[in-house]
Amino acid sequence: MHHSRYRRLVATAVATAIAALLLLTACGSPEEEGSVSLASSQDDVYAALDRYQQAKSTGSRRDILATLTPDSPQRQFYAGSDEDFDITREALNIAKYRLEFIKRRDLTIDDTEATFYADSAETRSDTSEDGTPSTTIRPGILIEVKRRVDGTWLVHDVVSQRRQADRELGITVPGQPN
Repeated sequence: MHHSRYRRLVATAVATAIAALLLLTACGSPEEEGSVSLASSQDDVYAALDRYQQAKSTGSRRDILATLTPDSPQRQFYAGSDEDFDITREALNIAKYRLEFIKRRDLTIDDTEATFYADSAETRSDTSEDGTPSTTIRPGILIEVKRRVDGTWLVHDVVSQRRQADRELGITVPGQPN
């Protein structure tokens, strides 16, 4: 009898272990679940910046505004009419204007906000004498992104190093976002 009881205990232990492994495989461990969520949020945050840079490069005024939070300080730059912006967009298209955020780093993310740094690469042909496109790199741009109630991420602000320093010193410049 002792032998059969031992076999039943071993069989129960093996069955329990298999069930636990199957459950973990189906549901994932808490660590895996969190990392998938973080990776997903990181992808969503970077996708928000991708939409912003695409709109800035080729989009209309409304395309750009659609990538910004309602309280974004960047909105002041698009306060004019669609028609006025169309003139600006035409000049940018002639200049082969393109904006790209490269070397994204130092992402800090929580439920509703994310911040990280990137270098901006602005390419345009109207800054050279022969019309050849040239690129200006601006390092250390602070990107602030916020999550809306519906779960989508939008760019809140794009802060140059100078504006970052002004913020730290409490300096406000009229006509410029803080």
